[in-house]
Amino acid sequence: MIVQNISKKGNNILVVFDDNSSILLNYNVFIDSMLRRNDDVDQKFIDELKRKNELHKIKYSALNLLGRRAHSKRELFQKLSKKKFDKDLCSYVLEELSNLNLINDFDFALKYAEEKIKRGKCGINKVKSELIRKGIDKNTLQFIEQNYSESDDVVDNIKSLALKKLEYLNKKETEKRKIKGKLYSFLQSKGFTSEQIVDVLNKLDI
Repeated sequence: MIVQNISKKGNNILVVFDDNSSILLNYNVFIDSMLRRNDDVDQKFIDELKRKNELHKIKYSALNLLGRRAHSKRELFQKLSKKKFDKDLCSYVLEELSNLNLINDFDFALKYAEEKIKRGKCGINKVKSELIRKGIDKNTLQFIEQNYSESDDVVDNIKSLALKKLEYLNKKETEKRKIKGKLYSFLQSKGFTSEQIVDVLNKLDI
């Protein structure tokens, strides 16, 4: 196929061939291709251009998402897949971004755990559950559990939540057994371990 015409369309370049087919390329992809009018190209060359163009779109979209907030690799893959990008190409781009340390699941998990525990007022089990959904590996989860499960923030969280909930329950219930059961379920839903819950209930003398 012969390149018949090249024209600018916004930030893209439209390349038209002599068989009336065309391809819209990102400007940078076009520059790298070194295409010129009257060049004779085959289908293999065009397919590779399309691949490079798709990779550029995926990377731009991924970097845009990372610019808003940190993401785990799985989160990004899921969001990019929803945009109907090719999954194999998405994996390729995410691996490239990981190699550049623009995606780092370990750092992401640490920051996520710290923010959730300090601001979300929850326990380690809830943090782990959410990180599992985000694709964080077992070794990182174990590290987080070892370093955060008994932290001062977690201890403060369960105490403050238990006292606040107990004050509310005392207005609704008079039977200690029911109060204890409801308080246990509440604290469990916040992600605290059974040992932590039993300990705080004993200290509250329920």
